[in-house]
Amino acid sequence: MTPLPPVVLGEDDFDYLSNLTAARAGAASEAIDFLEQELDRAEILPQEKLPADVVRIGSTVDYRDLAAGAVRKVMLVYPNEADSEAGKVSVLTPIGAALIGLKTGQHIGWNARNGQHRELEILAVG
Repeated sequence: MTPLPPVVLGEDDFDYLSNLTAARAGAASEAIDFLEQELDRAEILPQEKLPADVVRIGSTVDYRDLAAGAVRKVMLVYPNEADSEAGKVSVLTPIGAALIGLKTGQHIGWNARNGQHRELEILAVG
């Protein structure tokens, strides 16, 4: 299993996501639990100091699924904007919680909705 990489969040995303997870406290969701862990270990920066290659809400992300070798492009969005057919992934999904705060070149493991452990590599952030 890949060790957890550093996570960097802008103040705006951190505040929104902290409120979002608090509002769903008690909900049985592995993705919410994972997101809370990511928030707890994140380095928080002012928005203007956040590096351009850090995944944030609204980022388009190219990543490689390391098991399958497949490359995918998704946009990380708030839950109400999610649309899997349009490639818009909610931050409250397992993959969305795994992506937030990563930089180009980083790897992370997460458990998919079917319980299967997956790993990905961030190829590009736009």
